[in-house]
Amino acid sequence: MSKIFNKYSFVLLLIFVFSCKATKNKIPEIINNDSIFLLYENNKSIKKSVDRNSLFTKESYLYMLLDVEKYPQSTDNLRFYYGKYKDFDQMEYGDTVPVFNVNKEIVKNNKDNIITLDYMKQLGYEKSLRLFKNAKHIFLIDQTEIVDNKLTIKEVFFLYIGEE
Repeated sequence: MSKIFNKYSFVLLLIFVFSCKATKNKIPEIINNDSIFLLYENNKSIKKSVDRNSLFTKESYLYMLLDVEKYPQSTDNLRFYYGKYKDFDQMEYGDTVPVFNVNKEIVKNNKDNIITLDYMKQLGYEKSLRLFKNAKHIFLIDQTEIVDNKLTIKEVFFLYIGEE
């Protein structure tokens, strides 16, 4: 299992590096990518919460696109979650969600290809919503989890609760 995971992580890293170089400064191409890289950093408009009381730990990331102080009732929020397993079936099979560590320089070298809160605000709620709903894989780069000059990148899942 660990050999498969390491190969999978390596392949994802290669896809990230090559796709980032290929799409530098080309916003329409970023929007059409199957895999999206999202930056998490300490910010009052991004809230991270950890639930350790469930069967397995889940982390939740809430991106608030409007200023909370000006618009406290706003629902223009995008929520992502991470869990060691995507669901109970994957937990039963021991199939964990990809998590890997990369040199923190990757963020500086590929900043034009990483979705940030500011970028989502520029796009607006509707376009950001479509961006994440259409993505096959969303990888969160957590700038708060730096160990030995390496950042944690983990696959997260978009949680959309919309009106029908």
